Amino acid sequence: HAVIRGVGLNNDGGDKASFTAPSASGQATAIRMALDHAQVNARSIGYVEAHGTGTALGDPIEVAALCRAWQADTTDTQYCGLGSVKSNLGHLEPASGMAGLIKTVLALKHRCLPPSIHVETLNPNIDFSGLNLEVVTSYRKLPVSERPLCMGVNSFGFGGANAHVLLEEHRATPQRRSRKKSQATPPLILSARAPQALLDLAQQYGERLNGIDVPDFHDLAHAAAYRRQWLEKRLAVYGRDATQVAERLNAYAHGEK
Repeated sequence: HAVIRGVGLNNDGGDKASFTAPSASGQATAIRMALDHAQVNARSIGYVEAHGTGTALGDPIEVAALCRAWQADTTDTQYCGLGSVKSNLGHLEPASGMAGLIKTVLALKHRCLPPSIHVETLNPNIDFSGLNLEVVTSYRKLPVSERPLCMGVNSFGFGGANAHVLLEEHRATPQRRSRKKSQATPPLILSARAPQALLDLAQQYGERLNGIDVPDFHDLAHAAAYRRQWLEKRLAVYGRDATQVAERLNAYAHGEK
């Protein structure tokens, strides 16, 4: 339904005045981290799902953090929609970030900006006229564009936990061309922190390759080799095809040489 392009996580509890106090610097750092991770320019973001505490202090700090994180990318104003699912559902505590994520995924899927309901008077401590953001108070359908839509989601917790993710509209890719028969089957390279963990991982990959709706083996091998953190215990499995690799994985997982 959507693609998570970038993630920013931190905890700034050591720099805050109190356990419950929000921090613009910590939030801005998490937001900037997600931008750098996704290699996305802030000007391309069309909507942000805010944490939206609804408090006189919390909302101005959240808006200030967004603007601070984006200031290196653009000086344009009022180009990005802002809203929060809390006006629909209230405060969901640990589930609030997930609710915002689901809402934003659906906004991307349906190419729309959903309104924040019950908005009558904006927070007087926020001057939106000169900011990147504008509160979305009515439903807006987004036109089809050349580039996929990009939206952000904030989730901030007590004690200094700050999270920001950047979501991108999912677009179906053209059907993959059949690979040449002469193209060699790549090795499947796995790693784990401990020997037993490596055995468990090998068994999981073997079951996946023997299951229903098996992924393209070249893609799976590429992700395992280049999209995972390298850990101490490592295993490389070779085979003439995915079936033989699965057999050897299962043999290794059960202690066979």
